[in-house]
Amino acid sequence: MAVEFKKWASLVYIKQPSIKELDYVAELWNDEETMKDVGGVINFSIEKREGWYRKMIQPSDGKNFYCLIFTLEDIPVGEVSFHRYNTEERKADFNIKIQEKYRGKGYAKEAMKLMLSYYFYDIGGQVIYDEVINKNGQEVLEKFGFEVVEKNDKTILFKLTKERFFKIMNEQGIKYEKSCGVVVTKVNDSDTQFLLIKSKSNYWGFPKGHVENAESEMDTALRECYEETGLNVDIDKDFRIETEYFISTNIFKNVVYFIGKANSSEVIIQEEELDEYKWVSYKKALELLTFESDKNILTKANEYMI
Repeated sequence: MAVEFKKWASLVYIKQPSIKELDYVAELWNDEETMKDVGGVINFSIEKREGWYRKMIQPSDGKNFYCLIFTLEDIPVGEVSFHRYNTEERKADFNIKIQEKYRGKGYAKEAMKLMLSYYFYDIGGQVIYDEVINKNGQEVLEKFGFEVVEKNDKTILFKLTKERFFKIMNEQGIKYEKSCGVVVTKVNDSDTQFLLIKSKSNYWGFPKGHVENAESEMDTALRECYEETGLNVDIDKDFRIETEYFISTNIFKNVVYFIGKANSSEVIIQEEELDEYKWVSYKKALELLTFESDKNILTKANEYMI
């Protein structure tokens, strides 16, 4: 099951486009004002799209990652991506392009934060480069905090390291937290039930917690599930979904969930953090869950299991 990649900020969100949304890519690349400083317009014919989509988006060749940038009103305004990712050196080339008519609105900065957060935090990249011809693009990268590596008459080569990106985020007062958790299930008389836990803050959700040290996402999910519920679970490696949100004005949180089948029905909750737990049906879980993002995750998990 391919789960849609989407990351949100206050002005824009980024996501991998569908085949139909490649019409906008064609429009963007054929916009003379947008493309005049990057080599001119590109003809992105329908015949080229399927192969390009397989390489860049799904299933991808593992070296390239491409997203479109949308306003919160779902209007596409540009693209952001990284290319030629080297898994040994953990380096790649960066690309961001805002359509000319949408420039000057702060969209580039937000989209860069979203993609670079994914590249450095989730992919494990260590450094990213961008060779920029046009002055506007150069100013955007310099203002963001990219360092100049090399200059010539036509281009400037920029780089950004993981350490510098962390520093930039901290200087801006934005902290990034990552947690992993489990949508815990069990089968009771042929009916699937879901485990919900109630926090001391009085909301219902799923077992989850912060990534520690060099843990993998799955290791974190398994550990947190056991610590909070006393349950060992068998995780389905083919299901992974994430959600993101600000938990305060300066803390941006990313949570990854897996589906896990419980090996027991006996729950021992972590009393210093939790008040209560319930095994409930899908319908009842939808009623109990406090946040819409969790309801969406439950719906996706339930659809996957059907």
